[in-house]
Amino acid sequence: MTWQSDARDLAKLLGLDHVPIGVSRADHPPAGVARADRELPSACAYWREGERRMIYASDEEHKNCPIGMMVMGFEPPPAVAVEAEILVGNMAELGYLDPAEVAHLPMLPKGHRGVLYGPAAEFSEPAEIVLLICEPGQAMLLSESLGQASLVPESGRPVGGRPACAVISRALLRGGAEMSFACQGARVLAQLTLAEMLVALPGTLLEHAVAALRAKTEANNAMAEYYDSRRRTFAGP
Repeated sequence: MTWQSDARDLAKLLGLDHVPIGVSRADHPPAGVARADRELPSACAYWREGERRMIYASDEEHKNCPIGMMVMGFEPPPAVAVEAEILVGNMAELGYLDPAEVAHLPMLPKGHRGVLYGPAAEFSEPAEIVLLICEPGQAMLLSESLGQASLVPESGRPVGGRPACAVISRALLRGGAEMSFACQGARVLAQLTLAEMLVALPGTLLEHAVAALRAKTEANNAMAEYYDSRRRTFAGP
């Protein structure tokens, strides 16, 4: 088994409509990997490019979304830092964000010059993070498989929200799968539908996730048959 086949199996087992997207920090584009042929509005916009092909984006190419730039571990230049302050101020004025939340923004460790995005199955080595665009039922199944839906206290993890890209940094920093309801920015800029959410897991967990998912899928299918039988028992005329 390889991470390439694991990425494909993960998509198949969950029935994903979107290719699992690999995300890795990098200082330069690997041989044969393209750069974007146009400016993109945000870090999350690179996810959709990464569904189709391997693409490298430098720190400078993340500047159009100040918050996303910081989440992805880049130091914003002065002009972008000012833009970030204005953006946070506007969000606070609208009641969208509490300024106190900014201090808790999860960010990738600094030191890299860019980020490599692409189909996880096409990476030449395991991606640092595998990002899934999925539906709640698919996220539920993966959460159960990874033991994060357990009733045992402190076994679960909260589902995050804005900014959606923070699901990537949280997964890397905490070393486990993280989920996000996404945010309005990602719904517009990455064109996520209202029926979609995000799951990010370290590439090192990919093999375990696939194995656990196989077992949990069988269990869920068995329970679905049981519940369907119960539903038919109480069905009206």
